[in-house]
Amino acid sequence: MMNLIDRGFQIVASIVLLTVIYRLIVHFTHLYFDQMIQRSNDPGRQHTMRELIKNIATYIYYFMLAYSLLAILGVPVATLIAGAGVASLALGIGAQGLVNDTVNGFFILLEHQYDVGDNVTIGNINGRVKQIGLKTTVIQGWDGSVNYIPNRSINIVINHSREPMRVDIDIPYYADTDIEKFTYVLKARMAKVGKDDPLLVRKTQYLGPLRSDDGQFIYRIRMWADNMQDVAVRSKYYRQFTDALQQSGIPIPEGSVYRVAKQPSVEQKHTDERQES
Repeated sequence: MMNLIDRGFQIVASIVLLTVIYRLIVHFTHLYFDQMIQRSNDPGRQHTMRELIKNIATYIYYFMLAYSLLAILGVPVATLIAGAGVASLALGIGAQGLVNDTVNGFFILLEHQYDVGDNVTIGNINGRVKQIGLKTTVIQGWDGSVNYIPNRSINIVINHSREPMRVDIDIPYYADTDIEKFTYVLKARMAKVGKDDPLLVRKTQYLGPLRSDDGQFIYRIRMWADNMQDVAVRSKYYRQFTDALQQSGIPIPEGSVYRVAKQPSVEQKHTDERQES
């Protein structure tokens, strides 16, 4: 009876001690990285390291808890692991996935492929990186879904947060339109509403008259949006440009379009480069 009480006390003491240590580690990790995030020029990296340390601490906590409880109960854990035979082989084969996850997760962090808070596309999943662990990466989709992706399954990553996104606004015009006046109106409105706009990260380019794939005359304005702000940029400036043209009495055909430009063809790329120069 006393033996059972003693073991029960040891179990409770072990759980309490390990839990206190774990929570202290998490608490001080938050304190340290909260300060680092405020000082750093790359807060996303600090968020990533904070979540990683918490993730590692959680794995260690559960491992130590299981090991301690088994040892207190008198289970020879080390002997079982050493002499498990077929079970050890099966466990080793099953652990290959865990090893692959860990190795791939390590290289994701080492190569700085993405950080917590980045907007990414992994396979057919689009969303914001919520957590990076040694085993899984957690992506919160734009629809609110939470996706747990094993690191070994991550082969191709599209990171939308590292570079500005190109936004082309194509405004159709009639063949007899005065292009000089057209351009003047667009630039005047841009000077009025686009100055110091935090959504924009580069100078706006007026590429001028082009032909669309269906032969329509279009005037292309190229803008560069900050981290995943392309929707806000094209919506805002499409309205501004068309409104400015309407107020200036310049008619435009129905069906003005705005979009994030697709990868241009070689011919179109050369045309754009000549017009930019």
